[in-house]
Amino acid sequence: MDIKPTVWIDARQDADSGADVLRPMRSTALGNDADFKSPYRAEQVRLAKRLIKEAIPDVRHLFNRARRCRDIRYDSAGRVIGKLMSRSSVEVVALIGAEKPESGQEGTLLHSLAVSASMIAFGRSLALNEDAVSLLGFGGLLHDIGKMALSPKLLERSGPLDTAEFALIRKHPELGHEMLRQIEDIPKAVLDVCLYHHERFDGSGYPYGLVGAEIPEVARIAAICDVYDALTTIRPYKTAWSPREAIDAMLRSTGQFDPVLLDAFVSWIVRHDVTQ
Repeated sequence: MDIKPTVWIDARQDADSGADVLRPMRSTALGNDADFKSPYRAEQVRLAKRLIKEAIPDVRHLFNRARRCRDIRYDSAGRVIGKLMSRSSVEVVALIGAEKPESGQEGTLLHSLAVSASMIAFGRSLALNEDAVSLLGFGGLLHDIGKMALSPKLLERSGPLDTAEFALIRKHPELGHEMLRQIEDIPKAVLDVCLYHHERFDGSGYPYGLVGAEIPEVARIAAICDVYDALTTIRPYKTAWSPREAIDAMLRSTGQFDPVLLDAFVSWIVRHDVTQ
């Protein structure tokens, strides 16, 4: 597929994802919206609500403790990953497409849960072994834990951030990495997802501006799942994009994502119920 770069970066920063917002100038790479069915079918909504109800108390406990004590309860994270790993692909996919609050701590919790589910499902589609898939799940769940070291007022902002505020948001990968390093024997893959999920394949990311294979593969997977979920979630200044709109914009981005992994992700999205 010959994709020409027709995406530009909105100057408004996204307070929830900590990333600039991709906006498509035109949408032709994947056809029309009619080619994609609604991701919010009644059965998927029911499955997603059930899984969220079961998992979110542990996620909330995990993030609240991180905010209050700067301490991560890895056992709480383990219970969440156990729930996600034991569910059918249908249930996990339903969670990925679930509607989520637009901002604030509750939005961060559900975004983290959805990214974890997405990384688990995508990792399995890449034929990774279950140990590797589990680490992807842990990384996805904890990738934004550093935001718990930031002011709640900053996370709850309903509009674009100013330069100083955006600089604070950009510190969350390093803040989270420092929290996670306190956990004895924490796997390197989980640390890598947290620290590097905002690095971009072309070197335009942060915190270090790494390029290509300098970015650990687990973080390249996380970058794709993180941005996809951010684009398909409501924001104060935009509606939630459809799966087609999101992956069209990501395909047309100028080198932000690992092209091999992005092609695999798009194939997985189109092939499964995320878009049906």
